[in-house]
Amino acid sequence: MADYGSESSYKRRYPKRKSSQVGKQTRNKSTPERSAEIVAGPIIKVDDFDLHWHMFLSVPYPLEVERFTHHEHLLHAVDCFIRGIFDTRNKGWSASTTSFLGPGGNDQSPLYYQWRSISDRCHSVALLVRAGQQGKAEATLEQLFQELGNLVEHRHPAFMVSFWRLCLRLLGVDTHIPQANAVRRLLSLVKACRPENDPAALIAASLSAMVPGDLRNALRIGYLKAIRTMGELIGDENIMVLEMASYYCKFFDTPYLVREALLGKFEFVWHKTYDGHAERSRPAIAVAYAYAYAAYYVLDRPLIAIDMGVKLRDTAAGHSHLAEPARARWTLETEAFAFASKTVAEMYRQQVSRAGNLACAADQFAKCCASMQGAILKLEKGDRECRTRAGIMSATLNRWLVEWGLQQQAEEEAIRARRILNSVEGKMCRGNTCVERVWS
Repeated sequence: MADYGSESSYKRRYPKRKSSQVGKQTRNKSTPERSAEIVAGPIIKVDDFDLHWHMFLSVPYPLEVERFTHHEHLLHAVDCFIRGIFDTRNKGWSASTTSFLGPGGNDQSPLYYQWRSISDRCHSVALLVRAGQQGKAEATLEQLFQELGNLVEHRHPAFMVSFWRLCLRLLGVDTHIPQANAVRRLLSLVKACRPENDPAALIAASLSAMVPGDLRNALRIGYLKAIRTMGELIGDENIMVLEMASYYCKFFDTPYLVREALLGKFEFVWHKTYDGHAERSRPAIAVAYAYAYAAYYVLDRPLIAIDMGVKLRDTAAGHSHLAEPARARWTLETEAFAFASKTVAEMYRQQVSRAGNLACAADQFAKCCASMQGAILKLEKGDRECRTRAGIMSATLNRWLVEWGLQQQAEEEAIRARRILNSVEGKMCRGNTCVERVWS
């Protein structure tokens, strides 16, 4: 049976330093000193009761101990992972505004961006499922797990940033493709790639032991614990913690969010990043992307969202990865471009819908279509992920054109959407039948 790393065993291995300075001194844990807050106040107000509320549920006694023990093991393992990795006594990690810094103070953003890319591409799996392309969704999932094996082997704080979002995305995939068993597969991968008593493996073991009905809530409290502990150690005026908070609030209705604080901290981080980096640099695009995402999905600030979205779309469109459509590659910049293009188009579409007819909103209609068309043209001949997103965007535009009664344009767009999606490697699905089709 796996050792879950109980509180008592942890204290035996890592006893606290005695204030009297007398006796065996084997552990002197130190964490990075938090920089002074510029925007005061927490972005998420959560206390110990919120994390341990499951202890107060009324359940049959035989289930109570086992059920709650798994939750407590999870919270303890999350705490051990974060505090261990940022332990400066062992030359631990630290953080800047835009990335994690390794033990030597060197920038470790490449692995952070790889984790981001993996978690974002899980969204592609969900999009393909909703588009009726289950075979292609399964092929995308296989690619993701192949890449995840290499990432999980590295001890990196980005694991804690992206792990929860990955689990939640894959939980949605399992709802539509039960045979994929994606969450269990991810947890098994983490346990296989990390030492048995490693906190990451203990997190996966705790979640694996949950009954299916408890899993989503366990992910919720684990995610909250990670946000709170990370904020305690490295502060929350950095893009990593702010993104974690945004994605948490996207997945869960929460009374804990302090919107004004989140908005203020995003504004501060955005200005600080743009003061020190070129507009087209990866850190600047990453921060603008996260800010626009939060403004649109979490903060309910449509004016900020559309302003940031237009600037982000136009900036990312000029990046070298998108300069030649036939060679477009899915990177952070491409992801930001696709998100901004779709978000801007969606906001103009809403304005068209409120106007009641196209004649009264001709300008918004033109901008909506131009944003979608521009993105599709940039992505439709790129790599597999670019083509996937282009095909999904084309199918979305087709649906909008049908809603507006533009039948001819809708039919033309439907043909393009099928052509693009057919070019994506995987199985083409018609009804309940999937046929293998691999394009060179």
